[in-house]
Amino acid sequence: MVNQIQRIKPHTGFVVSLAADFSAFSEQNFTNLYQPIIGANAFALFFALQTNVEAHPMLSKRVGHTKLLNRLNFDIDQLTEARARLESAGMLKTFETNDSLGEAVVYELQPTLTVHQFNNDDLLSVLLLEAIGDADYTALINQATQYQLNTRDLKQTTQSFFGSYHVAQSEVEQVPDVIQESRQKFVISDNAQPQIADSKFDFQLLLNLVDQQPIRIDGVEKHQQLIMTEHVMYGIDEMTMARMVGQSINLNTNELDENKFKRNIVQAFTMVQPVQTMEPEQQEVPVTKADANQLTPKDQQLLKVVEAYTPNEFLTDLLKEKGGYISNNQRANLTALINRNLFPSTVVNLLIYYLLVEMDQTTLTQALMDTVANGWAQAKVRTPIQAFDQIKTYQKKRQTRKQPARKGQVKETLPDWAKEDYQPKKKETSAEELAAIQAQMERLNKSKKG
Repeated sequence: MVNQIQRIKPHTGFVVSLAADFSAFSEQNFTNLYQPIIGANAFALFFALQTNVEAHPMLSKRVGHTKLLNRLNFDIDQLTEARARLESAGMLKTFETNDSLGEAVVYELQPTLTVHQFNNDDLLSVLLLEAIGDADYTALINQATQYQLNTRDLKQTTQSFFGSYHVAQSEVEQVPDVIQESRQKFVISDNAQPQIADSKFDFQLLLNLVDQQPIRIDGVEKHQQLIMTEHVMYGIDEMTMARMVGQSINLNTNELDENKFKRNIVQAFTMVQPVQTMEPEQQEVPVTKADANQLTPKDQQLLKVVEAYTPNEFLTDLLKEKGGYISNNQRANLTALINRNLFPSTVVNLLIYYLLVEMDQTTLTQALMDTVANGWAQAKVRTPIQAFDQIKTYQKKRQTRKQPARKGQVKETLPDWAKEDYQPKKKETSAEELAAIQAQMERLNKSKKG
């Protein structure tokens, strides 16, 4: 059987089918809502698959993936990444088999959500907001609601079904055979909602803090998954989260306005250095002293760093050290990884370090990140110590592939800012810069005392 995590083979056959409710698919919603998240390649793959839909699909009429590769001018890695993105966004379901004709994959295309459903989906809406920004997101919502009239204060006088149509009671109690048979032709598969990894975030404490404000608690409870997503992404503690909730209330209903909440989070934790406003997130799986002593001094120092930073902080500072910056696309990629519920935050940080430092990548690309994350998931990596083992394995493989210039010489890969004896490079500082630094230190001291 073809392994979904492994790369697709060119000779593997595939068949395309449509979900029972695919008639609800909206090309406009797919373009406006999904494309910024899934990217151009996954967008192209979806329509390429759609061109292969035939009436009454059969496994015996499968064709090889070579057809897709040639049509899209993709290599295997690009096709695998695009497929994973469609699956993660809920636009594609994949089924596998191995029969007398060989390996086969069935791709079932899924319908898009409506704008309202998409906006209410905590994970997808957060990704879209981070990908396109506040202004464009608001414009999309306004476009979808431009013909809507608020009828909340009006009396509804809509006629009920039985007010116009008359159906015999016996027909309702005993549905005709032809209808029962037709219902069996629709194959409906469950849509599993992604869940956020267990965390030490105390949601009940948050509710207690919010209860001190004029906010409806049930209106906060129903957004628990959204709140946990933002917590894992940015390492927001309970006190800070309660403040963000308080700033995101709909004054007419006293409920949490999820769109305002998402915008406030993005503005607060992507436009300033989060390390100045929140405490480091605690590690989900504590590392024992005995385990830490098995690490090299360099790795012990790195362990302290990944334990003290949230994934967003770690990626931001690491890219800054390399002279780069965190783009919206990289942040969306990181959020998608966290939402897959594979690793605790410390392991996510080590994965970032592995990609950007050990593998010397310039950006956190989705394809390579998925490849490494899949490998670590298959290796049952759940703790920082296990992640270090994976990094050591990579280092050994790399050293065997190239001739060392001098025996026993090992290249130091820990970034300068993470070294224990790190000293910033000295440079001439203007009076304005000195004043800004002084003000920044005063704010930091005040926040610590508070």
